[in-house]
Amino acid sequence: GCPRSHRATPKGLGCPFDPPFPPQGVGASLMGVLTVSPPISMPGSPYTLHPTPYTLHPTPSPPIDPTRCPIYVYLLMTYAIFRTGGQQFLAEEGRTIRIPLMEEAEPGAKLTFDEILLSSDGQKVKAGQPVVKGAKVTAEVVGHGQEKKIHVFRFKRRKNYRRKTGHRQKFTEIMITGLKVG
Repeated sequence: GCPRSHRATPKGLGCPFDPPFPPQGVGASLMGVLTVSPPISMPGSPYTLHPTPYTLHPTPSPPIDPTRCPIYVYLLMTYAIFRTGGQQFLAEEGRTIRIPLMEEAEPGAKLTFDEILLSSDGQKVKAGQPVVKGAKVTAEVVGHGQEKKIHVFRFKRRKNYRRKTGHRQKFTEIMITGLKVG
């Protein structure tokens, strides 16, 4: 509301500090219902006096539909975040992900990752300090491959120095077969 509780404004012009009425926008349903005291107008005067600011009557917020809110989807499913090769990955059962190359792993081999940083069973989230004790992710190696080529171009201006090279990052593709949240 307006920082001044009693103010005079010309008719038809609202105070720039007043919230919109009725409530509009994303948070309107969570905000509540605003009621406004009726304005007082003196006969023959071009001004309207607002004796009291807006008052807010909170209303209960509607229940959140987890299927429509991506933030809440991960609260309802079993997942784990694990670290391998200096990177972190989100593991869900049945999901296929690409991790840095593990040359010793043959396609069809089983892998176990013990360095679980965070895990959730759909009800409770456990954060490790630094790892979650007793948690592990099991996966099966699908195969090895290379990413698309990126071009690296180095040069020094005015020195006739130009070098162009390419790079293809190697990866191991795994499918998550099981999660133990610890």
